[in-house]
Amino acid sequence: MELNGQRSAAIRLATEMDAPRTLEILKSDQYRDAGAVLKTAADEVGLDKLVPAIINSYPAWAGEALRFLPDLGSYRQSLVDALPKHETPTALVNFAAAAVPEDLTAVRSLTLYLAPGAALVASFTMFWTHQGVTYPQAVAPDLGQWKWSIDLSIAINRSYTISCPDFAAPDANRNFPGAPLAPGDVVWMVERSCSTDFDTGFQFVYQPNGKDIQIDVVGTALAPSFSIHQ
Repeated sequence: MELNGQRSAAIRLATEMDAPRTLEILKSDQYRDAGAVLKTAADEVGLDKLVPAIINSYPAWAGEALRFLPDLGSYRQSLVDALPKHETPTALVNFAAAAVPEDLTAVRSLTLYLAPGAALVASFTMFWTHQGVTYPQAVAPDLGQWKWSIDLSIAINRSYTISCPDFAAPDANRNFPGAPLAPGDVVWMVERSCSTDFDTGFQFVYQPNGKDIQIDVVGTALAPSFSIHQ
């Protein structure tokens, strides 16, 4: 949970649902761990109570529920439908629609680093185009199926690196079937903070022998700023 307002709303919901274990996490230093909060709540009150509470009280949490809660079954589509418009894949900047510069840096992995001046908890994934099609949403409709980094924070885990092929690899635990990624495909990083996806604004070309590129982020959860590490 990123902001005090979200934490307060979560505490209120946990109190209304009579979920003492969830409430204990929210009142502890672990409250920023959205995965721990949601998994505890689902175990404590069940999806039949938790999902309607998210949809009706704070739909911005729908994305986190899709990301962290496995085995959603029939509840998955309800959460997808509840996503705020800025979280749907079509809201992300579509670099595939633009001309691709010829001098793009070749990369083999992506790293996000919370630089001095960052005041947020963040994670990231990769988007890419292959033969004119944008992935991963072309094969996986909701963000819970995509490959995401761990949550990064100033206190712990300030940086994380994922190789480009890992984003495209199949993963049964996420119900991700795998997607094509070939040398020369255009790739870019999407950062997520405060249940909101932000395009970092930099394009690269995937090459197995490319660079390990690092993007630095500063600012707040709802106003991040990105730069290539120098």
